[in-house]
Amino acid sequence: MHPYSHIVWGALWSGIAMDAVNQARAFVRAEARKTPGETPISAIRLGEVDQVLQVMRNNVTAMAREYDELRSRDCPGVFEEFGFSIRTNNLKLSTSQQFVDIVGRAMLICGISGYRNDSKFSIARHLRDAYGAALMVNNDRILKLNATMLMVHKES
Repeated sequence: MHPYSHIVWGALWSGIAMDAVNQARAFVRAEARKTPGETPISAIRLGEVDQVLQVMRNNVTAMAREYDELRSRDCPGVFEEFGFSIRTNNLKLSTSQQFVDIVGRAMLICGISGYRNDSKFSIARHLRDAYGAALMVNNDRILKLNATMLMVHKES
């Protein structure tokens, strides 16, 4: 896969994950309005999921920055190096796994309102998309490729 694909997918998935977190945030706000002066217990989960989302977004940003820097150097063969390929594959693997984690956490915050298709807090589509991320280019296939490269790669 071209590294650009993994970066774009990671950015796309982080955007969908961010929307799921925003739905969870809206749910927590609605719950807070019901009991003024009390922070809903689900707010704790919101803090946790926001942390995971930040890590995911930072990883995508860092890989995009590295890709841009390498492209600007105009070094022939730089994208064929095992180290760079492993890092871009790892981005795809980690973002597809974090995507499921984030949407699952948002679902727990919203409860049945997040699961239902007819709710204003629905994240059912986000959940379907999250599980698709590991399937569209199978994570096991990428892990096997990384394992093969890691057997011969010498980190510098």
